[in-house]
Amino acid sequence: MKTIVVKIGGAALSIPFAWETACKAVAELRSQGNRVIVVHGGGPAINQALKAKNISWDFFEGQRITTPEMIETIEDALWSVNRKLGQSLASLNVPYLGVMGKDGGLLNCVQLNEKLGEVGEVRHVHGSLLSGLMNQGITPLVCPIGHGGNGKGLNVNADWAAARIAAAVGADELVYLTDQKGILDSQSQVFPLLTSYLLKVLVEEGIVTGGMLAKTRSILDAIANNVADVHVIAAVEAVEFAEGSKIGTRCTLSVTEDITPKMSEVFHAIQ
Repeated sequence: MKTIVVKIGGAALSIPFAWETACKAVAELRSQGNRVIVVHGGGPAINQALKAKNISWDFFEGQRITTPEMIETIEDALWSVNRKLGQSLASLNVPYLGVMGKDGGLLNCVQLNEKLGEVGEVRHVHGSLLSGLMNQGITPLVCPIGHGGNGKGLNVNADWAAARIAAAVGADELVYLTDQKGILDSQSQVFPLLTSYLLKVLVEEGIVTGGMLAKTRSILDAIANNVADVHVIAAVEAVEFAEGSKIGTRCTLSVTEDITPKMSEVFHAIQ
């Protein structure tokens, strides 16, 4: 039995069939006897909610700059995504509990930096709360709004929330379900295998940008905190992955097989 954290990206949920496929993958992983935690994003839902209120926004290094006037709208939009995902899981007979990261001390945060505003960096995860739910056969469905003190909610990048949760519960695997087939090189080809060293090369040389930059940094953090395997795959292929197909990008600290070809791919990509 493994403990697996599945992060469902908000952008992926806007792809036809991705929503249903992602939930079916969670059900499949559970049917194999695994303990599963789901963390979700909600970028498109947030965009729609902010547009409805004529609130503009911007991004910095793949994360949304969040002003005080935006945080309540973001929280409501994410919780709406949480409820809809919960309904999909329930339809597949997956026992779940939707939880807000700021409740029960689940995700305790500090403000990441002044540039991003009301964006939180997760400093502590109440891992025993999540483990207790899993021990009862329940899949926690985590909404990434963190607790910033004095009842204040902070917008937490869902990739980072998933990485810190995976580390806190001693997860065997962390799976990112995205709108891409994996981590891509400069020719839009999938890297099948990347070590921490190669991931750092991609960051330093600017091969990964935008949302994938934040994701790659969170992957490095997860690996550094003893999460052995991190996968980045397309949400529409999630069931295939759950059934054992070797697809997408696998990230790990080091590997026993010869990775020279993969290193060559990286250095070819940055030239």
